[in-house]
Amino acid sequence: MKMQNKEKILFAIPDAVNLIVCNFGVLKALEEHPEWFYDDFEIDTAYGAPANCIWNGSKVFEEGCVRPAVFKGGYSVYKGFGVNYCLTFTNFMLEWKHIFDVYGNAMAAALNEVGGLVAISTETLEKHIRKNWPDLQVVWSTHTNYGRGYGLDTEIAKINQLSEKELVVAPYTFNNKFEVLEKFAHPENVGFIVNDPCIDDCPYRIQHTAMSNLVNLFQMDETYCILVRERGIDPKAVEHKHKIKRENLQEYVARGFRHFILAGRGEQIQNAFGSYLEYLVLPDCYRPFTDFVNDFGMKEMAKRDAGGNKASERETE
Repeated sequence: MKMQNKEKILFAIPDAVNLIVCNFGVLKALEEHPEWFYDDFEIDTAYGAPANCIWNGSKVFEEGCVRPAVFKGGYSVYKGFGVNYCLTFTNFMLEWKHIFDVYGNAMAAALNEVGGLVAISTETLEKHIRKNWPDLQVVWSTHTNYGRGYGLDTEIAKINQLSEKELVVAPYTFNNKFEVLEKFAHPENVGFIVNDPCIDDCPYRIQHTAMSNLVNLFQMDETYCILVRERGIDPKAVEHKHKIKRENLQEYVARGFRHFILAGRGEQIQNAFGSYLEYLVLPDCYRPFTDFVNDFGMKEMAKRDAGGNKASERETE
């Protein structure tokens, strides 16, 4: 992650693969019309994993596989905008035998050619990544492991150890609990998911994540939210005390935290676009920003319908 501007909020945007056209439209708007946006942030990273990759973490995809060369082109376009690409290989159900997956290895190798980051949550995959692609920067995702029986002190000690050298994504349950956050020894290397869609301290989060990981591992049918299925509770209809509101981000920055992740789970493009409006765009500029991104997307789709295979004009530059 970029560390050069300590005053800037560093955002990571979601669904780098599935929302690639939308994300390129957002980045293009930021480049051409900076007056539409808050002036206290940079988009530092785009994160995501390709469809049907068993190393993928909690989100389940229905799309088919895409050739590594195509993803390499997408990686390069993000880099052209000055944005890092982070593969989210956070499936904590992986065993050693799964390390030899051809598709996962191909995606990591493609990213290694242009440079980027890999989010992981297991030591098994960590060793494999460091051995084969030592230039890829590791990001530790501890939020997918939270609830597996670790106590608070153990979790804080784990985060402090990992964040001494690398970026760590903290459990969303720590959001806005400053009595806990002040115990972090390296706040500059700790990131937060600002708007996780789960309810506060969801009792089923670890089971749901494990289920999603198994779905990705064995390419089964779509998973479901246990909270909705078993208790009839809609996570979107309840208050989220763990949500870090836009107006509160500078309080985190003042404490040394700079990395914030915009969630993209759920209805994908609707959730992601809502996050962009809330956290990136000035309220008075919602309409021109939305029109710009929509127009950009329509033009890209027209290019593809006409036989073009470029995700962006930047690939030809």
